[in-house]
Parts: sequence; structure tokens; C-alpha cells
Amino acid sequence: MKFVPGGALVAGGISLAASSSLLLMEPRLWPLIALGWILLLSVSGWDLRRLHARADAVKAGVRLPPTCRRGEDIDLELALDNDSDLTLLVSARPLLPQQGEPQIWDPTVYLPPGARIRLSLPVRACTRGAYEFGDIYLRIRSRLRLAQVQTCIVHRATTRVFPDTESVNDYLLSRRAHSLTAPHLRTARL
Repeated sequence: MKFVPGGALVAGGISLAASSSLLLMEPRLWPLIALGWILLLSVSGWDLRRLHARADAVKAGVRLPPTCRRGEDIDLELALDNDSDLTLLVSARPLLPQQGEPQIWDPTVYLPPGARIRLSLPVRACTRGAYEFGDIYLRIRSRLRLAQVQTCIVHRATTRVFPDTESVNDYLLSRRAHSLTAPHLRTARL
């Protein structure tokens, strides 16, 4: 797990740093600015401790069909579970295969305590072969957005994509019909 400062912490730090320039004009304001820094850092530390203790309670997984035909969509289902007692803002980024479309998906959802949310994404199977879906990267934030925890859930799943044999059969039938109606023209061989 990795700690990253949240947007509210950065905004609060920038505003307190900017207000510190007031000390040049009015030096008696230093206790007020010091109190602002102490409050900001203590609340963000408290928020980080709560978030860090509950970040392991967020589970994620991907469910896929074992096989698919080329040109069809692979129905990817991302499951997010929150077993903690906090409402968390979770951004999940599963690693999608390079040969599929889209290649990046980054949904962000609020997970209430004890919630299980399922998100679906169609991934277009452009070529045949093995489509490997990789790890799931999570960015977990609390409602205060003072702190973020980034974690990676190791997850491997594979879908095999086979050629679309129905279109090949349709092509062969159309070529046969063409050779029967125009036998003097040379047809392509497959």
C-alpha cells in the first residue's frame, strides 16, 4: 500500500502557505496560522489512519467468459466489495489486454459500508488468441479526501478468442454460388 496526499490536503496546504505571507504584514497572526497547520495535519493523519486500517477490507475481482469469437464483445464484469464500516470512494483500474478495445478503463464509485457493486464493460475482441486481463489497481479515498491509499490486487484471467467460423462458412458458400453462376470466371481458393 502506498500513501498519496488527497486533493483536499494539497488545497489546504497551499491556502495555508499562501496565508503565511500575511505574517510579513501582521506578525501577530502566527498563532492562528500555526493552529491551521496543526489542525490540517492532525485531521489528515487521523483520516489516513482510518483509511489505512480499512483499505484491506476492499476486495476486487474480474469475471470473464472462458471463450469468445473474434469481432464480438468480451463481457468483463468488475466486482468491488467494501467490508469496512466507512463509505469509501474507490477508483479501480483493471489491466486490459493490449489487443482489445478499449485499453484503459478507470471507473470511480462510492462504496457504502458492506456494499457489493458490479460494473460491466464490453471489450471488443479484434484479433484471435489469448486475451489476458491483469492486476487491478485501486485508489481508495475517504469522504474527506485528505488522504488516498493506492494498492494492487493480483488477479489473472484469460479469455480465448477463436475465429468466427460462421463468416468463413458464409464466404465459402458465396464463392461456391458464384462459381456455379459464372463458371468461366476464376474464383479465389481458400
